[in-house]
Amino acid sequence: DKDACKYKIAELTGTSSGLDDYVGYTFVVYKRVDRTSKEVVPIIYIKSEGLRDFLRDVLHDIKAVSLADDKPSIEQNVLFHFLPELDGYTEDMDINSDHESAHAEHLLLLIDRLKYA
Repeated sequence: DKDACKYKIAELTGTSSGLDDYVGYTFVVYKRVDRTSKEVVPIIYIKSEGLRDFLRDVLHDIKAVSLADDKPSIEQNVLFHFLPELDGYTEDMDINSDHESAHAEHLLLLIDRLKYA
């Protein structure tokens, strides 16, 4: 029933390197539905290494968030609480190199997502 479920079941095909359909994305937002409360919780999967490193710097003391994985996931509500810190981090960044400016764009994209979600 499509109205009751807000997820898609997909069969994995191909080799292990071809399993990630979203490899070119900075982050991917999934919506998880809690079984008991039926509340929809947006989860953000961080795909960009640079964005993951920025979030590690900003959220390093937060026990509820684990950024040790290669592609960590964070509830959008948690990131929303740290929006001022993320904004402040963008002001302090040194974006002289092309590599750093690409990661800065990823962070700005995440901030825009949090502001307008």
